[in-house]
Amino acid sequence: MRNRLLTIRQTGGYSGYVGKFRELYRILRVDQLTAMNLFVNGLSDMQMKREIQRRQPRDLNDAIQIGFLEWEIREKPPGNNRPTETSFCGRGPHRAEDCWFKHPEKRPSQANKKVNTMFARMTVAEDHADEGNE
Repeated sequence: MRNRLLTIRQTGGYSGYVGKFRELYRILRVDQLTAMNLFVNGLSDMQMKREIQRRQPRDLNDAIQIGFLEWEIREKPPGNNRPTETSFCGRGPHRAEDCWFKHPEKRPSQANKKVNTMFARMTVAEDHADEGNE
């Protein structure tokens, strides 16, 4: 049994490895520092192993918790949730499927009124500017 704890290696997921290690640790009871070192050395993911060692855990539970945090970070898909500028219209950050130029039916009816009012004001202003130049 003691030999199994000394040679345990992660072959599957992180949570499965934690469960197996804790089960063996509960039966054999070695000191915290030794248990933590055995746990970290048994990890198959070198990046996770380095991250746990970098954070300098105080005991086995601390090392396991750091590992779970690191595992959660890796499980989340990368990317920011900010929309990017569409190449269709080149206006401000928004998703292509929400682009009013590409999908005019998605434009709020209130926005149509505001746009029409702006165009009317611009036309009137241009007419007044043209009259002043004549």
